[in-house]
Amino acid sequence: MLVSTEVVAELKRFVRAKLWTDSSKPHGDENNEARLKYSAGALPLIILLDPDGKEIGRLPEEGKANFKISKEQMLEALRKIR
Repeated sequence: MLVSTEVVAELKRFVRAKLWTDSSKPHGDENNEARLKYSAGALPLIILLDPDGKEIGRLPEEGKANFKISKEQMLEALRKIR
């Protein structure tokens, strides 16, 4: 999915960030705070935020762990944000 040229092109409009869910990683306290704020327990997880940090999209939907995100689902989510 993330190697799709279509997805890569859509992602150029966004700022990407990584959140480590392991508190032993660098910046563990800040990561843990963000993990709790966004309920980032299931992996993989993609959360789309507006410039103010408000959640505007999430893949997979909350409560659907072990979900595979298809290219089509990713494109649909990204294209809703203009």
